[in-house]
Amino acid sequence: MKLPEDTRWGALSPARLQALAGQMTASRFKIESRAMNKAEWVASGGVPTGELDPSSMESRLRKGLHMAGEMLDIDGIPGGYNMHAAWASAWIAGTAIAAACRE
Repeated sequence: MKLPEDTRWGALSPARLQALAGQMTASRFKIESRAMNKAEWVASGGVPTGELDPSSMESRLRKGLHMAGEMLDIDGIPGGYNMHAAWASAWIAGTAIAAACRE
């Protein structure tokens, strides 16, 4: 399915969205390299995870302050695990912030 580059998600019909999702999940890509320049960077240090409530990523020292991703003292090989830690911690923090806003 070919869509104009300026197409907005909200303008697509449910059938077109379903077709696009099917096309995207059926796509296959060959990975030839980890990076164009064959180098990765790792951030080291950050807020100790023990200073955070893991159920909300909220600081135990400053109520209302949530942290995620590269702000945390989590080190590892660049790629999947670090990316998962960033996304998961951001989801936890965002969900907790949204819940607090509803209260």
